[in-house]
Amino acid sequence: MQVNATVLQQDLIVKCFYVKNLNMSPAKLAAQVAHAVTRLMLPKPPNVIRVLMASRNKFNEIAASLDKSGTPYYIQKDLGLTEVSFGTETTLAYIEPPSEQKEICIP
Repeated sequence: MQVNATVLQQDLIVKCFYVKNLNMSPAKLAAQVAHAVTRLMLPKPPNVIRVLMASRNKFNEIAASLDKSGTPYYIQKDLGLTEVSFGTETTLAYIEPPSEQKEICIP
């Protein structure tokens, strides 16, 4: 059963994109998302973390768009100890502005 919940303005929602062609395992992806989200230095824990995949080009476009708008974000660069090479940009996290917030479904 799904319950519809409207996202309220005061909710803290983080959007996190990962580069899809890196072929990270689910555990590696979870770790990279956690690193990026925690390094945002949020005032409180987020209510929702939206994890989305993007091509490398789209990932770079998103970063450029955030730069242009002045929106703070964090890009996680891997240390190269396991699945990807040192310095590879794996995930990008930012606080989703109210203008992007939509209704969500909670299973």
